[in-house]
Amino acid sequence: MIFRGFSVRKLPSNSNVDHNKIFLPSFQQLVETASEGVWVTDKQDETTYVNSRLCTILGYTENEIIQQPVSKFLFAEDLNDHAQKLIDRKKGKTDSYERRIKKKDGTSIWMLLSAKPLHDENGEFAGTFVHLIDISDIKRRDRLIQLSLVTAVKQISPIIFLHQQEYFWKPSNMIRPNAYGIP
Repeated sequence: MIFRGFSVRKLPSNSNVDHNKIFLPSFQQLVETASEGVWVTDKQDETTYVNSRLCTILGYTENEIIQQPVSKFLFAEDLNDHAQKLIDRKKGKTDSYERRIKKKDGTSIWMLLSAKPLHDENGEFAGTFVHLIDISDIKRRDRLIQLSLVTAVKQISPIIFLHQQEYFWKPSNMIRPNAYGIP
């Protein structure tokens, strides 16, 4: 796999820096030190590479994920959508979307996925490169906001019901019926 080797590239010779002291990191170094997950699959959607951060997030070792189909880490209700996303990637489509991933302990984690098709030297679909960001905290916050709004509406609705005989609702405000001679 192209991600397995370790290499360091020197800066171009025409730059004004000391070439013996500064090196550009290799692609693997960037991927391995990323705070987000990286998942690479082959054309059959079997895992060929995961970075250590993704392993930590999901609770698996690298060996438990490598050569496994991505579907093993998805929930049954998400499999049809995943299959459609794979068809789209085989057609060359790059996509970003939210997906629940199954952790080793069986719980779910919400991830934002950015998926890009990989192509071989002949331009044929060879797999997928996926960048994953944990958005579970954002999803929890959004859910708490929704629940707070529902609770607030439930607390206010009895007051509105009790006063519906006394007030008329208008788009811009409420008016008192008797204030305008309305019976």
